[in-house]
This record gives sequence, C-alpha cells and structure tokens, in this order.
Amino acid sequence: VKREEYKDYPVMDGIDEDLFFAAGNRTIINAKRAKRNRKYSYLLAGHIRCGICGYSGYGFTDSRSKKKNQYYRCSSAVKAHRTCPTQSRGIPTKRVDNAVWEWLVKLLTDETSLNEGLKELSRKQENEVTVKKKDLQNLEGLIDETESRISRLVREITNHEPGIILDTLRDEIKKYGKQKESQLKEYQAISSDVQSKCDYKEVEKQIHEMVKEVKHKLPNATFEVKRSLLDVLNVQVTFHREIEEVWFEAECSISPQKEGLIASSTS
Repeated sequence: VKREEYKDYPVMDGIDEDLFFAAGNRTIINAKRAKRNRKYSYLLAGHIRCGICGYSGYGFTDSRSKKKNQYYRCSSAVKAHRTCPTQSRGIPTKRVDNAVWEWLVKLLTDETSLNEGLKELSRKQENEVTVKKKDLQNLEGLIDETESRISRLVREITNHEPGIILDTLRDEIKKYGKQKESQLKEYQAISSDVQSKCDYKEVEKQIHEMVKEVKHKLPNATFEVKRSLLDVLNVQVTFHREIEEVWFEAECSISPQKEGLIASSTS
C-alpha cells in the first residue's frame, strides 16, 4: 500500500505517521475491505473465525429488534452446501469485543508481558528467516538446473542433426522457460519476505514505542484506535461452542501463546 493512501484512513492520535507505516499497513487493507457493502461496523471484522470449521466469522445486526442487537456468526451460514454446528446461533458482539479488548490492554500495559511478547515475535521471525533462506538456496539450485536444461536445448536446436524434431525441442524450451519464470517469481516473493522479516529488531523497537505513546489512551480508546491496534498487531480470535457453552481464544503477533478469554453460557 502506498504511503500517500494514509490520508484517507485514520491513524492513531499521538502516533508518528512514519512509525505507524513501518509497523504495518494492514489497517488500510482491512479498512478498504470493511467498507465494502457494510452498513454497520464490527470491531473484530476480519479478525475472528470459527474454531470448529475454520471459516471466518462475520458480523450481522438484527434489524428486526429495536435495539439493533449485533452478533458474530460463522460464515458457513451463508455458504452453499456448508454446514457447521455453530452457524444457527450468533454470539453477541459486545461479549467478544469487550473480552478481546480487555485482554489486549492487559497485554500492552503489562511491561513484562509486552517484553516477553516482543522477544517471542523476534524469535519467531528469526526462525522463519532461517527456514526461508534455506528455501532460497534450494530455489537457486533449481533455477540453475532449469537454465542448464534450456541452454542444452538451445544448443541442440543450433546444431541439430537430420531427424531431430525442432518443434519438440522448441516445446521443451518453452516448458522450461515457464518453469524458470515461476521459480523466479517464487524466489522474488521469498526474498522480499526475508528482507521484511530481517528487520524484526527494528519492528520490535517500533511496536514498543508505539505502545508507549498510546498506553494512557487504551482504556478509553475510540473504535478507530482499537481497529488500528488490532490490525497492526494482527489480532486473531477463534470462537468455540459446545451445546450451550461458548469460549474464545485470542492471539496476536506479540502474544507468547493463545489466551483463553471466556467460558460462559450463550444468550
């Protein structure tokens, strides 16, 4: 996402624009998606999914009621030929939203938890970089092998002998050419990912500074500030249900592990 696009989207008060942009551009992406055909706003839109079938959750408002009650529901309810035990009943949005936000505020305001989370983020990214670098080495070998095959086929065409079917050689070159193109695209994608993750120490510093600047605003944060933090920290919520019991798990890029939030009867 281009930096100039930020002018159309809310950035948290007190956050330097460069710092916010460096922390991630998920806010813009999700904001664009959220505006599509959406009459009402839902805090966890794009951040919640069903723990039974794995489908994403979606927010809906009961327009038949005077209070316009809002719920999250498994998206299997609107997918043809898809069924899930949770699809027939929604979960009140306030129940999930409040629990998730309380958990996030606690995580960000507890210095020990925050530091542990940031160290875990760095550790994960460092491990991912190590794995991806090995993938790059393997791809380099495959690309070299493909190039060698193409060169050999070109030589055969240049010095072909009677009886050699040129069309067959050209088809082979075309096939390996497409294979090389695919390998190069994959190589570029992984290289870009490695480059972004190699800056994990800087990202750790930026997130820490960002949290420090908005910490005092968290308890009374606006909807826009909450959405921004959910996006930047890549918060993911999973809801589970067994008969009348429902509970939730939450995690984000700086949480050491999934956190169980609620275990209560549905309403």
